Amino acid sequence: WKEKYSRKKNPMKPIQKHHKAKMGSHRGPKRTPSLRQNQQKMPKNKTQTMSILNQKMRLQKLLAQTTELSRRTSEKAIVDGMVFVNGVQVTELGTKVNPNTDKIFYQGKRLELSSNLTYIAYSKPRGELVTKKDPQQRKTIWDRLTEWKNSLNSAGRLDYNSEGLIILTNDGQLINKLTHPSHPIPKTYEVKTQGRPSEKAIKNLAQGVLLDDGLTMPADVSLFKTGEHTSWLSITIYEGRNRQIRRMCEKVGILILRLRRVCIGPVQIGAMRAGEWRHLTKSELKNLQNVN
Repeated sequence: WKEKYSRKKNPMKPIQKHHKAKMGSHRGPKRTPSLRQNQQKMPKNKTQTMSILNQKMRLQKLLAQTTELSRRTSEKAIVDGMVFVNGVQVTELGTKVNPNTDKIFYQGKRLELSSNLTYIAYSKPRGELVTKKDPQQRKTIWDRLTEWKNSLNSAGRLDYNSEGLIILTNDGQLINKLTHPSHPIPKTYEVKTQGRPSEKAIKNLAQGVLLDDGLTMPADVSLFKTGEHTSWLSITIYEGRNRQIRRMCEKVGILILRLRRVCIGPVQIGAMRAGEWRHLTKSELKNLQNVN
């Protein structure tokens, strides 16, 4: 996977060639560019343009772009007094800030826009939490991915005993897209069960299960492997409730022995082993961004 998705010389070094302008590549004596030339070379990227023009933006928008929060939960965080600007607690929605000059903190972490966006696919092993702080001091994914801890966030979660694909990025808009209920991105899980699930149980999973937080959306469910004592189900869901697969299976009487996420939209875990990571391909990223 390293040869396929990373540079051969240094597969662990992030690829940033699309985000870094080439400097000093011209030949001949240096000339001072005219104002018109500077205007023509102005980056088209909205974040870079904002940095150059030194414009301000709404605080809740910055929060949504730089954290795992949605726009709505960003607004709640502000109203609840969890955001500080230049050392002052801000609770008023609509407050405008300059992300390049103002010091903005949320939960003790400074928020900054990044012109170099990173997109990582990580194969989470069992026994790791998808969080940056755990009161019980249990192992987290960031203990393994230390170089990304301060810059990336997870787009969704997997519980401690589950394993499989997680997308990590500093693109707040993509995180919101992958986690907000208004974007039903398919997620596929392979589920090892005790015994063979009944046809009725499989049908109930597919049609929707009534949980304490409401009826689940229809799912794609198939039995793809059976053994003497265990079986494997493939379950694709189109929403992301907390521990949804486990709660659905418990409701219909299916005992889960192992739960592994293998697909998020166009991104597949493929041959990645537990604990491995790779950069998303251009095709994967484009398809993710185009999901309605």
